[in-house]
Amino acid sequence: MSDRNIHIIILIFCAVFIYALSAMTIAREVLIPHMMPTATDGHISGDPYYYHTIALEKAQQMHEEGIQTFELHLKGQGSAGIASLLYFLGGGVYSIVAMNAFLHGLSCIVMALIINNWFPLRLSLLSTLPIIISPHSIFWFSQINKDSYALSGYLLFLLGIAGIINQKKCKNKKFIYALTCIIGIFIIWIVRPYVNQILLPITAVLFLITIIIFQKNNLSLQKFSVAIGAVFILLSLVFLGRGALSDQTLESFHGWQYTLNQPESIVTECYKEADSRNWINSELFPIFANNKIKSMMINRCISFLILNESNNKTTIESFIDINFIPKSSLEAILYIPRAMTIGVLSPWPDRWLYVFYKERSFFYTIVPLEAALLYIGLVSLCIWLYRRREYSILIPVALSATVMTVYGMSMPFIGALYRYRYPCWMVLICLGLACLIDNHQSKSKRILGDKP
Repeated sequence: MSDRNIHIIILIFCAVFIYALSAMTIAREVLIPHMMPTATDGHISGDPYYYHTIALEKAQQMHEEGIQTFELHLKGQGSAGIASLLYFLGGGVYSIVAMNAFLHGLSCIVMALIINNWFPLRLSLLSTLPIIISPHSIFWFSQINKDSYALSGYLLFLLGIAGIINQKKCKNKKFIYALTCIIGIFIIWIVRPYVNQILLPITAVLFLITIIIFQKNNLSLQKFSVAIGAVFILLSLVFLGRGALSDQTLESFHGWQYTLNQPESIVTECYKEADSRNWINSELFPIFANNKIKSMMINRCISFLILNESNNKTTIESFIDINFIPKSSLEAILYIPRAMTIGVLSPWPDRWLYVFYKERSFFYTIVPLEAALLYIGLVSLCIWLYRRREYSILIPVALSATVMTVYGMSMPFIGALYRYRYPCWMVLICLGLACLIDNHQSKSKRILGDKP
C-alpha cells in the first residue's frame, strides 16, 4: 500500500472518529433523554444501565482493594469489565464514548480494507458509508455495549481470513494476517465468546478447501503458510470460545426437566420440549453436535420470556415463528433454510412500511432502509460475480451468512437478532454497495466506449 493511501486511511479514520464522538455525545445528551424518558443520565435502561452500575461497583472495589481484583468478564459481561477499568483509571462516562468512537472508526477502516481485496481503495472507502453513518452504531454505541467490540472483532477476523486465503497476497504477510485474525478472535471473546464457537467449524472447512485448491495449483509455499496460520487460528477459536454469562445460562438447562406446577405459556411449552426426557437426539450427529443444537433451541425458549414481560406492541409483533417449537435435533436442522432467510433477509419487505401503517418505531424507521440496500446489494453481487468471476468474494459472504443463519435459528425476536447479526449484516450491505458502484462504473465506461 502506497504512502498516499496510508495517509488517506488515517485521514478517514480521524474524520470518522470525530464524527462518531460528536454524534454519540449528541445521542447521550439530547436524543436519548428525549426519546427514552426511563434513561438515567444518558444510560438506556436495561443492559447499558446494568453494565454501568456493576462497572462503577467494581471500579470502587479496585480503588479500595487494588487492581488485582479486576475481572475482564465482570459477572459474565466483558464490556462491563472494560468499563470498570476505564472508570478505575479516572475516565468518566465519556471515556466509554471515546472508546466506542475509536472502535467505530477502526471498524470502518477494517471494512474498507476487507472490500479492498476485490475493489480499489477509494471505492472501498466509499462503500463503507452505510456503517459510518449507521444510526444504530451512533445511538447504541453511545452506551456501554457489546456490539462495538463484536463489530470490530468480527471485521478484524474477516480481514485476516481474507488476507491468508488470497493468493495475490505476499507470503511474508500471511503471519500479519493470521495475527490480525487472532486479535479479532480475542476481541470477540471479550463480549461474545459463543461467536467463536460458531466460526470454528465453517473456518475449518474453509481452510481445508483452500489447502486443497493450493495443492491442486502447485502452490506448496502458499499451502504451507495457510496451514500454519490455520492451526493457530483454529486453536484460538477453540480456546476462546467460552467465558460469557450465556455459557452458564445454557448449561443450567442440561438435564433440565419440566415440572407440572409451572404455569402454561409459550415459554414453558418450549422448555417442555427441551426436557431431557422428551428431546430426541439424532443418530446422524455426535452427542456434542446434538447438545449444541439443543442449546440453540433452548435459547429460543429464553427469548420467549420477553413475550411474558413486555406489553409493547412493536416488541411483541417483532417475534417470528413463535409456533416453531422443535422436539428433536433433526427437526431443528430441517429449519435451517427458513432460519437463513430470517437471519439474512428479515425484516421482510411487507414490514418495511410498518412505521407508517402501525406505529412509530425507531427500529422500523431505520432497518427497512438498510434492508432495501441489502436486497439491492445482493442482486448487484450476483451481477458482479457473473461479470468478474472472482468467487473469493464469497468467503466473507459465506462466513457472514452462516453466522446469521445460526442467529436465525436461535433468536426469534427480530429486534435482538438485528443487534446480534449487525457485524455480518453490515459486511453484506457494504460488499453489495461496492458491487453496485462497480457495476455502474463498468456500465458507464462501456456506454462511453460505444460512442463515436
